[in-house]
Amino acid sequence: MIKTLGTDLPNIFGLEVENTWTYHGTGNNGDYIARDGVATKELHNPRTLYEVKRRENGEWIETQWLERKSGKVKLWGGRADFDGKTCTMLFSIGLEQAWYPMQVGERRFSTTTLFKT
Repeated sequence: MIKTLGTDLPNIFGLEVENTWTYHGTGNNGDYIARDGVATKELHNPRTLYEVKRRENGEWIETQWLERKSGKVKLWGGRADFDGKTCTMLFSIGLEQAWYPMQVGERRFSTTTLFKT
C-alpha cells in the first residue's frame, strides 16, 4: 500500500543555501569532478526557487532554478554556455526531476514550453 504524504515533508532533497554535492566521473575528455552548490534561495511569487550552480573541474558550466514543494523537486529553468554564448531558458511549467516516495519502476512524464531568452 502506498501512503499519501502531507505537504510538510522534511527537506530530503537537501535544497538549502550552502549545501553542496560532489560527483566524480569519466567523460569523453577523461576524469572530471563536478560540484553542485545551492547559491541562493529567493521568493518568486508564488514559488521559492533555489539557484543551484554546477562547476566541473572548477569552471562554472550551468545554473539551474529548482523548486522543492510537496515531496518533489521541479526545474523551472537554467543558464548555460553554448558555443561561447550564454543561454537562459525558462519553462512555462516546472519539470519534475525527483519525487518522494519513489516506487521501483515508477515513471512520470510532463510537458512544458521552453522560452529562450
